[in-house]
Amino acid sequence: MSDYQKLDEDILGLTGTAEWKGSFMKILEAEAAASLQNQLEAHDWDEVNYQRGYRKALEFVANIREVTQTLMAQNDADV
Repeated sequence: MSDYQKLDEDILGLTGTAEWKGSFMKILEAEAAASLQNQLEAHDWDEVNYQRGYRKALEFVANIREVTQTLMAQNDADV
C-alpha cells in the first residue's frame, strides 16, 4: 500500500465519523459565517482577500471526503 492510499483511507476514516458529520461540520459552518461577516466589515482589500481565502480553505476541509472519494474512483478507473 502506498503512502497516498494510506492517506486516502485515513481521510475517509476521519471524515466518516459522527463527530465529523455533526460537531466538526457545525464548527466549519460557524467559522465560514463569521468569516463572511468579517469580510463585510473589512476596512481594506487585504482583509477582504484574506477572508475569501480562509473560506476557501474551510470549504476544502468540509469537502475533503467527497474529493478524496472522487480521486480514488478516478484512480481505480485508470488502473
